[in-house]
Amino acid sequence: MKSKHLSRNEHNELVLTLSELEGEAIIGGVFFIAALVVRVFFVNNQIRTMNPDAFPNPRTLPALYCYILMVMAVGMVASAFHRRKRAYGLKSYAFNLTGLGRIAVVLLVVLGATVAMYYLPYIPVNAVMLAILMIFLGQRNKLVIVGVSIVMPILVWCLFTYGLKLYMP
Repeated sequence: MKSKHLSRNEHNELVLTLSELEGEAIIGGVFFIAALVVRVFFVNNQIRTMNPDAFPNPRTLPALYCYILMVMAVGMVASAFHRRKRAYGLKSYAFNLTGLGRIAVVLLVVLGATVAMYYLPYIPVNAVMLAILMIFLGQRNKLVIVGVSIVMPILVWCLFTYGLKLYMP
């Protein structure tokens, strides 16, 4: 089955081709879903409130940003569908699916490390995450992998703990 969006390039890699309007609609949808997830799952769970009846509530500004982003995302999708009527002068963009797959793997590793930090300490989780990402992205020098994945989380932890006086798990 042939698709108008999928094709192969000169290296026989799968390529996704989207028009400018399709890209705008997809990006608007992604931003809407991201803002909705942040508003529903993170603003109320991660930001403490001092007094629910008092103003300004610490949750007010992040919630407002989420609502503004959702309105702008809906506007972006609506604009893409409105401009579809006069589709002259639009560009097409091609994305190598191998590259998009690598981005998805990196995002999954970062998401896994974020979930793991609820149960495990910051330094070991980030050391393992950095080592995995460096190996996945092509670093083969063991000294660099071990050095960076151990030194960087310790430096960040020290910066937050002693420099900014913030508690890190």
